[in-house]
Amino acid sequence: MIRFLEASQRELDEAVLFHEAHACGLGRMFLGEVLAAMELIRRYPTA
Repeated sequence: MIRFLEASQRELDEAVLFHEAHACGLGRMFLGEVLAAMELIRRYPTA
């Protein structure tokens, strides 16, 4: 399981809101990419 520090989670939340404010759906796409990258890290931690 990958967990964010509280400050990192806040920063991610702010980044999602920032992107969403620029284009509807962009924040959601950004979060999806972050989550996909986290899944790759979880699957292949030594890669």
